[in-house]
Amino acid sequence: MVLKFQVDALNVEKSLVMQQASNERGLILSQEKKMALCEICGSFLVANDATERTQSHMTGKQHVGFGLVRDYVIEYKVIAIF
Repeated sequence: MVLKFQVDALNVEKSLVMQQASNERGLILSQEKKMALCEICGSFLVANDATERTQSHMTGKQHVGFGLVRDYVIEYKVIAIF
């Protein structure tokens, strides 16, 4: 009989924990930001981000470096064809 009460109490506790986890998951999903992929360097950017942050990315070392590499590869392919 005591064991049955313990099982019932654990089941109630389990359902409360599951409900709390479900509520937290919904909160996390609502806080997620939409991401966009940079076509030059492949970085994930926050869509509709502040202009300053976007400009900072465009002038960053990684973005500029990948742009230079892409330009070189395109130029190399054109030269290799002729």
